[in-house]
Amino acid sequence: MHTTSANILAERIIERAGRRGLSVDIGRLRYASESLLAPIPPAARESVLCVGVGHGHDVLLDLLEGRLGRVTGVDPFNEADGNGDAEYRELVNLVGALGLAGRFEVRREAIADFLARDARRWGLVLMSDVLHHIFVTRSRLAASGEYPKSVELFRALRAHTSPGGMLAVSDVRRSGLRPFLHRHGLIGGDVEYATKQKPGEWVRAAEEAGWRMVRLDRYIPWALRNAARIASWAAGAACDRYRLYFAAGP
Repeated sequence: MHTTSANILAERIIERAGRRGLSVDIGRLRYASESLLAPIPPAARESVLCVGVGHGHDVLLDLLEGRLGRVTGVDPFNEADGNGDAEYRELVNLVGALGLAGRFEVRREAIADFLARDARRWGLVLMSDVLHHIFVTRSRLAASGEYPKSVELFRALRAHTSPGGMLAVSDVRRSGLRPFLHRHGLIGGDVEYATKQKPGEWVRAAEEAGWRMVRLDRYIPWALRNAARIASWAAGAACDRYRLYFAAGP
């Protein structure tokens, strides 16, 4: 990665973290991205559809460091979801500043509308922290009116995935240690755990749409990455995040 590009991106990450009160830097972002992409074959990463691309810093870093080939990032950039007009403009400008205009296409629209008009196929579909924004319900997904819509989206995504391609989902569970502590006021944060889903809810919808689940990982937080070598189960239990991996083929 070119030093100038790395510095530009690192500065933008720190600026955003400061505005949002987040503990994020380029090292933490790299750790999260590497762990998310590790189970995915390099061939699948050459053409990527990123659903809910948001600020796009993780994708930009992956492009600069060679973990991804070409990316199409789709997001409606709704203020209510945390990324609006300002974030859209910042991302487009940053893509140009980093010299990635030929490898990173940003589309501002809802994913269903985009898929209805675009006939392309991608080797990998990335969905990080986005499903709970698209299908909002305090009920279990399978018991809600959002379930048929989720199956429809998963089916459309599969139709736009190349043979042998994959789907990677990163999201947050509604139950567990951190949600419990948050619910009882023992830790802070503005996460709305009541609208999150257990992994099995997304698995059920994706499998009904024709995807085949191949892997479920617990995300090991940056702060516990060394402890994970001793007791990965304990480190994973301390985090509310999980990753799901699906294959498009049989």
